[in-house]
Amino acid sequence: MDSIAKIDLHAHLWRGENQLHDLVTAARKLNYRKMCLSGTGAGHGQVGNDAVFEAAAAYPELILPFAWFDLDASSAGEVDGYAERGARGLKVIDPLLPYNHPNYLPVYRRAGELGLPVLFHSGLKARLYDGVPSANVNHRPVYIDDVARRCPGTMIVMAHIGTPWHEEALMTLRLNPNVYMDLSSGSGWAVKGMDGEYFKKAMWWKNAWEKIVFSSDVVPGRLEWAADVYGGILEGIGADEDTRRNVFHRNAEKLWPEAERA
Repeated sequence: MDSIAKIDLHAHLWRGENQLHDLVTAARKLNYRKMCLSGTGAGHGQVGNDAVFEAAAAYPELILPFAWFDLDASSAGEVDGYAERGARGLKVIDPLLPYNHPNYLPVYRRAGELGLPVLFHSGLKARLYDGVPSANVNHRPVYIDDVARRCPGTMIVMAHIGTPWHEEALMTLRLNPNVYMDLSSGSGWAVKGMDGEYFKKAMWWKNAWEKIVFSSDVVPGRLEWAADVYGGILEGIGADEDTRRNVFHRNAEKLWPEAERA
């Protein structure tokens, strides 16, 4: 498994001493090709954008910086500023309004024009982050479905299978060519009864696994565990080597225009 190259679409830089060093060390051990790194602030136990851009400058061969974008405090024009700093995507979470509110659409459209995929938190958040204001219902996958239709030029990654709105997330994935999905989860999926047999039934349509991207969304010490979660699911569905490589890195490469790929 470790020999398979990996592109991690959803990694975070956590606060604390040696976090960047530990993250890079773990990533290299797991044969990461690239890591899409973001930090959503102290309320989530993470750094902010400046530290992420500094990390990318320190490890340009590995880190693709994703700018954490506050949908309520920032405007579409600020997307250009992040792109000029080297951002390769945007990370959005905790909107005060549903993701598909008209106020936010110019942001997504501008990201698409600049070739920046948008990584959406989808589903409920852990109670660990109750100190961060959040209307969890605004994270529903059905709103991301609407965004995908209104912003067809924007590549979208929907995190966490929209827990607990799994059926909404899967339908959003199936119906929208510009939507991809990650399977990141702090507890994994088997403990929820979502094993290989579940995914065989839930993702029944042709080429479904060409829309799944590898993501970790965990602290450095659990990176290998996150990769094993994916490995277990792929083993459970009887994935061939081509499908495994698609999920771990090839699918991710489709998120950027050909000239700008990781």
